[in-house]
Amino acid sequence: GSEMCIRDRYDVPPRPPTFCPGCPHRATFYELKIAVAKSRVKPIYSGDIGCYTLGFNPPFKTTHSVLCMGASIGLANGIAHSSKELPIALIGDSTFYHAGIPALINAVYNGARMLVIVMDNSVTAMTGMQPHPGSGKTLMGRKTIKILPEKIAEAIGIKYISVIDPYDVKNSIENMVNAIRFVVENNSVGFIVSRRLCALEALRKSRKKGEKITSYFIDQDLCTQCMICLNAFSCPAIVKENNLIKIDENLCTGCGVCAQICPFNAIKKRV
Repeated sequence: GSEMCIRDRYDVPPRPPTFCPGCPHRATFYELKIAVAKSRVKPIYSGDIGCYTLGFNPPFKTTHSVLCMGASIGLANGIAHSSKELPIALIGDSTFYHAGIPALINAVYNGARMLVIVMDNSVTAMTGMQPHPGSGKTLMGRKTIKILPEKIAEAIGIKYISVIDPYDVKNSIENMVNAIRFVVENNSVGFIVSRRLCALEALRKSRKKGEKITSYFIDQDLCTQCMICLNAFSCPAIVKENNLIKIDENLCTGCGVCAQICPFNAIKKRV
């Protein structure tokens, strides 16, 4: 009875799970899709456990398998030895520390042809922002050493290692294209760390410091409604309202990625 009552009172629109506005993972997935298309390779994306598992959903569809923590690299290793397609393992920073390192060592040891992307947002974001060995602090808040994924990759002998900022779209795509080329030409592991603090954590820090968050807006004189920002990037802060594409300034975190991907320079920063 109570369930029927709630349904009658509220018309709740259905919404699939999605990345938060400003999430660096959204930018990484967008850039990866472009890099793969430019490289003309057929990828098999092995995903892992974390916020980035949402890469399974449209418009990205860049996750073909999710098994257990660390399995993205383990599965990619197996695929590398049994398929002509390009395995791309997607793993978060905390998952990498938890269970990804043994599989990465195995991949290097066995000469696997694969690209590993560590989607590093500096916290264990999916389960409540707990720190991990790359956060620089313990759970009790004590400052400690940062154990960086790229240093681990270097120590085990990976030759192509790159650290990118997913908010820098052009540079990120170039790095991914170069990494794919290296993997294909050298039949070995390529390693990218896509590093940018979780948008929720970044917002909390900014608010604590009293910093103003500058949002973006769409210049309607320049917008052609090509729909790339809505259909290909799919940020929840970008909406279609009364036949106009708009940015909800209450949701916008000011990451600026949409401004970089708009082909008509219609997205601008509020002054």
